[in-house]
Amino acid sequence: MQWFLRPYNTWMITTLIVVGAGAVLALMWLARGADTYVPGWFGWTAILFQSVVATYLGRMMTYNAVKIIGSGQFTLLAPLETMLTIVWSVLFLDERLAPLQWLGAVLILVGALLAADAVWQQVTRRWHSELRTSS
Repeated sequence: MQWFLRPYNTWMITTLIVVGAGAVLALMWLARGADTYVPGWFGWTAILFQSVVATYLGRMMTYNAVKIIGSGQFTLLAPLETMLTIVWSVLFLDERLAPLQWLGAVLILVGALLAADAVWQQVTRRWHSELRTSS
């Protein structure tokens, strides 16, 4: 993404990837002869929310983040998504973690802090260079 997709519009990249993945999944679903299911208005609202917010906007923000901070820092921040999912399950589903899993969570946080520090240094350098050129 960082090297080949940088010159392209983030919205267009996201649209093409999401529509392409949806088409492949729909074809696989039809090929299997799956039963059709009509979820009702609440189900359609949940599907629409999931597809727009979680899928489309999530992908768009991912590609935009790689453009801005680079793939190295993004790779260090990506495990936070998994860790947040586990935190939500501990908080809301009464899950329990083993000590080794807690160690993994601490390592993920250390990696995220290192990435955040690198990103912060990059942002402050950019601000300082913009301030020098504007004055």
